[in-house]
Amino acid sequence: FIGDNVSSVPQYSCVVRRTNLGFSDYDDINGDVNPASAIWYILVKMTKLHQDFIDEESFKSCAYTLWREGLGVSFVMSSSQETIEWIKEILRTIDGVICINPVSGKLHLRLFRDDYAVANLPKIDEGNSNDVKFTRKAWDATYSRCTINFTDLRNFDKNSISGVNSATRATIGYERNYNVDFMAI
Repeated sequence: FIGDNVSSVPQYSCVVRRTNLGFSDYDDINGDVNPASAIWYILVKMTKLHQDFIDEESFKSCAYTLWREGLGVSFVMSSSQETIEWIKEILRTIDGVICINPVSGKLHLRLFRDDYAVANLPKIDEGNSNDVKFTRKAWDATYSRCTINFTDLRNFDKNSISGVNSATRATIGYERNYNVDFMAI
């Protein structure tokens, strides 16, 4: 870096990728890390939670599902966060939850997908519920534009894309924006 006319080190940045976390055969999803593998890695390697407390099969099953879907994540870690915040962001991105399996007592990863039979779902009706009240929001509480913020991996800058509901905008008479951050995508 230091040459004839340069007396200091110039600013530079680098991209560090780590997609092989040693958890499953599905850690790498097109150059991104598998979200289930990332959560497992954070729990076991970073927070030092003993593997006996984790239902590893549920994590591997979710890793396979996410690999099939092609849903990997990449992070730009520009500031430190609590471990729980990283896990929450990953779970929000993959539409998943970590719960305690009541039978084994272990942490269980579950994805919210339509992989269930409607006939097996519990039926909720007037006989097993009470005091349910539905309210409709006023038009001025609705949004006419939704903007998704994400990390653009071409240059690792923040980028966004918006969708507009012109009928709502015409009804309320102005544009009301709703922003959502998905910085892991």
